[in-house]
Amino acid sequence: MININCDLGEGTNNEEIIMPLISSCNIACGGHAGDFKSMTKCVELSINHNNKIGAHPSFPDKKNFGRKPLKISKDDLSKSIIQQISSLEKIVKKMGSKLYHIKAHGALYNEMYHDKILSEIYLNSISK
Repeated sequence: MININCDLGEGTNNEEIIMPLISSCNIACGGHAGDFKSMTKCVELSINHNNKIGAHPSFPDKKNFGRKPLKISKDDLSKSIIQQISSLEKIVKKMGSKLYHIKAHGALYNEMYHDKILSEIYLNSISK
């Protein structure tokens, strides 16, 4: 089986069109985009279309849509990642499903390739 994956809940409001065409999604959970309403909508659509649900955390930077590296303390970044994932996970569990994966967004994703410390912060945060 091929897994067709898409980032959703990022403010384009195209989830109803895309959801039937994919197998899994990465839902923005408040760092670069997303809020309780958008996460709830995406989770509901994911469940209705039998899609695997993933969290899509980022640097806490809505101003730049998480696309620029952010100078932030290790502790604050870890807390933000944990909070973003936890926010989505609460909605997912309340709706009777579960998170299947986590995929970093934007600059966080790209910077981890070059920055071992950032990668360790991210991996330690998502394993809590």
